[in-house]
Amino acid sequence: MLLLLSVASQKSCAQGNLDELRFEHVTITEGLSHSDAITVAEDKEGFVWVGTNKGLNRYDGYELKTYFLPVNPLNGLSGNRIRMLHVGANGRLWVGTQNTGVSCYDAGTDKFVGLSAKNLLPMYRQLSRQLSQTEVTALTSDAQGNLWVGTRNTGLFHLTLDKHDQPIAIHKIPLAKQQKLDYEVASLVADPAGKVWVGTVGSGLRVVQVSRTVSTALAAQATAFSAATVRQLHLDQQGDLWVSTGQQVFWVASQDRQNGQLGAAQSLPGIFQDVQTLYLDSFRRLWVGTNYGCICGKPRPSPATISRFSFTKQPGFCLSQANPMASTPSGFIRFSRTKTRFCGSLPRPEG
Repeated sequence: MLLLLSVASQKSCAQGNLDELRFEHVTITEGLSHSDAITVAEDKEGFVWVGTNKGLNRYDGYELKTYFLPVNPLNGLSGNRIRMLHVGANGRLWVGTQNTGVSCYDAGTDKFVGLSAKNLLPMYRQLSRQLSQTEVTALTSDAQGNLWVGTRNTGLFHLTLDKHDQPIAIHKIPLAKQQKLDYEVASLVADPAGKVWVGTVGSGLRVVQVSRTVSTALAAQATAFSAATVRQLHLDQQGDLWVSTGQQVFWVASQDRQNGQLGAAQSLPGIFQDVQTLYLDSFRRLWVGTNYGCICGKPRPSPATISRFSFTKQPGFCLSQANPMASTPSGFIRFSRTKTRFCGSLPRPEG
């Protein structure tokens, strides 16, 4: 089910008023390929892409168009169980799937294509085969245009891309000191200073310092953040880092993050239930998507003042990092300024 959320007036939008929220519904009857909406993103053309357990849907505000990914020739599995969507700085839409790796959207042919190994040296092709058969759990791009791919059980991949966004080199990023290559990545975020922050299951919050040197030297360094599992990360426009362990949410001020003082993270009060994602809007409201609904509050200027606002009982939220949108096991939620206009979302996103 696709749900559109709007407010009663532009006045309430401008004031950031949360009291007059409404839902509009679009279901599989209107063309959504599957009721399980897993992930959602908006591209630079304004199209909303919804990843489901049965392909992708592109929504223009009026109609849905369905796309299916080809069968992976290496393992014979369908690539239509979508797990992650990411729009790169150049506008390229990347898709992470369950057990069939990464694909990207080719606007020229209006199709999704897998990563090609034809430009890879032989030393990288084994990693390419491994990546193309793994479950993708996180995607991000750094300032240099490299693609980072987090996986369920096979660690973190760093892809150097050519001008056509096809890989020319692939490396796996080990955990520093342990030199462990196979671990679970839950979330990724890249900052403007060239660092990629890595949330892992069991190995804590890690950071990779990206440089123009040979990427074989890269490693995911440990941080002072105390929790062993980091489920979600969000970097807001002011450079503050928001971190969730699944049950708690932490705030790391920009200066502390830049100085590597992750031990200074402040915990927001209360226990959350299975946090799926985090998003800070331009009104400085923190939206916390959980498997039991979505919570919104204003944690600044003092993180201790966060208040909870539960606007729905729909479970399983995944809020887009590009716009305030949410996917659920029963559909998709999109915020708009008015009832009749799909674009111009409420609130405007940061970043």
